[in-house]
Amino acid sequence: MSFADKKAFQFFKHMWISIAQNGYFWFPLTIALFLRLRDFEQNSVWYDEALTIFLTRLPLFPMVRLISHELNPPLWEILEKLITSILSQQPWGYRIISLVSSLGILWVSNKILMFYRVQKDIRFMALTLLALLPYQIWMAQDARVYALMSYLYLQGFVFALERKHWGLWACSGLLLYSNSAAPFYVFTLLIIAFINHPEEWKKLFYVGVGTIITFSPWVFTWGKALSGGFFSGINVPEANFERLFFQLSYLFWIDNMSLLNFVLSMSGFIFIILVFSFFLFLQVFQRKQFPRSYWIGLFLLSIFPIISITLAGILYHSGHLMVYRAFSGASAGMVIFLAFLMNQFSRYNKIIFGLLITMSFLYLLSWSPTQKGGYLKEKLEILESNVHPTDVFYHATATSLLPFQFYLKEHSHYLLNETFPPGFMIPSFQEAFNLQKIPLEEIQARRVWIIYSRDAQLSSRIHERMGVYIRSARWMGKVEYPQAATIEIYLLER
Repeated sequence: MSFADKKAFQFFKHMWISIAQNGYFWFPLTIALFLRLRDFEQNSVWYDEALTIFLTRLPLFPMVRLISHELNPPLWEILEKLITSILSQQPWGYRIISLVSSLGILWVSNKILMFYRVQKDIRFMALTLLALLPYQIWMAQDARVYALMSYLYLQGFVFALERKHWGLWACSGLLLYSNSAAPFYVFTLLIIAFINHPEEWKKLFYVGVGTIITFSPWVFTWGKALSGGFFSGINVPEANFERLFFQLSYLFWIDNMSLLNFVLSMSGFIFIILVFSFFLFLQVFQRKQFPRSYWIGLFLLSIFPIISITLAGILYHSGHLMVYRAFSGASAGMVIFLAFLMNQFSRYNKIIFGLLITMSFLYLLSWSPTQKGGYLKEKLEILESNVHPTDVFYHATATSLLPFQFYLKEHSHYLLNETFPPGFMIPSFQEAFNLQKIPLEEIQARRVWIIYSRDAQLSSRIHERMGVYIRSARWMGKVEYPQAATIEIYLLER
C-alpha cells in the first residue's frame, strides 16, 4: 500500500469512527436535511418572501434607504442581495441562507447539550425533535431572517458561556440588525453572560457598549419607526394570555388549517412542553444539584425573551409585538432546556421525548411547508392554459400583486387605487416597486384577471368596489394561506 493509500485509508477510518461515535448527531442532522430539502424549490413564494425579492432587485443604497421606512433593519436584505448575486435569483437562492442557518441550529444545539453534559440518548431525542418540528422546517424554507436570527441567538449563548467576548459582540451586533425583536434577545444574552461570569463585568460592559455603537447608525431609524405608531391602526390584537398561548403553539407546529392542528398543537404539545417543563424546573430548583448560575442561563435562554416581549406588548398596548416570528429564537431554546431538565430524571424522560417525537412525526403526515405559499405556483400552472399573452392582472392589494408578478413577470399588473390601512405596503415601497394604482375602468385589455384578497382589515369601500368588479367576472380559484387572508381569482372578459 502506497503512502497516499495509507493516508486515504486513515482518513476514511477516522471519519467512520467519528460517524459511529457521533451517530446520535449525524442521524438527526440527516433527517433534518432531508425534510428541509423536500419541496425546497417547489414551495411557492408568498408575500413576505416576495417583498424580500423585490427589495433586493433595487440598488444597494436605495434599498437600505427604503428599508429605513420599515421597522426591521436591513441585514437580511443585504445578505440576500449578496448571495443571489453569486448564486441564483430563483426561490432556492433566496432560501439557501435559511437552510444553512436551520442546520446550524442543530449543530449549535448539540454543542450546548454537550456543554451541559446531557446524556447521549437524550441529546439524540432532542435533536431528532428539532429535526422534525414543523416550525423549524418552515424557517428553513422561508426566505426570511428568522432561522438566521435563531442561529445567532444560540451561537451568542455559546460565546457567552465560553467567555468569547468578541464572538458575543459579533452575534449581538448582527442580531440587532436582523429583526426588530432582536433587542430582547441581545439583552438576554448579556444577562446570561453576566450571571455565569460576574467577575468579567467590565468586559461585558464593553461588549454592551460596543453592541450599541455597532447599532448606532440604525437606532434613530428604529426609534422613529416605533414612535410613528408602527403598531397602531385598525384591528390591533389585544396582548393577553390567550394570544400568548396561541402564538407559542406556532413555535412548534404551524397552523395547517385543520382540526388536527388544534387537537395536537394547542391541547397536546403546548401542555406537555410548558406544564411538564415547569414541573421539572421546580424539581431541579429544589434539588440544588447544580450551581444556580449553571442552569439559570438555559432557563433565561428559553423563557426570558418571551416574557420580556410579552411585557412590552402589554405596556405598549399592542398584541402585534406578540407574534410567533418575534418568539422564533426561543423555539430551539425551549427544546434544549427541556432536554436539560429531563436529563436529571431517568424515569420518564425517554417516554416524554418519545411521545413528542411521535406527535411531531404524525403531524408531518398532514402538514407540508408548501402550505406556506398557498400552493400558488401549482395553481398558476393549472391556470396557465387559460392565461393569454395579452391578459393583465388587477389586484386588490399588494399582498397578491408581488408573488403573482414574480411568477407572471411577462404580464402587466395593476393595483387598486385606494388608500390602504396600516400594516399593508407603505406608499414608499409602492413607488419604489413602480406599482401602478388605477381604477379597473381605465384598463383597456379585453381580459382582466381580478385577484381579490378578502382581508378583514380592508375598508368597506375597498370591499364594495371589488364586489362590483367581480360581479360580472368568472370565479377561477383561490389561494389559501395559513398566515394571510384567502385570495380569490376571477377572470373578467369584456
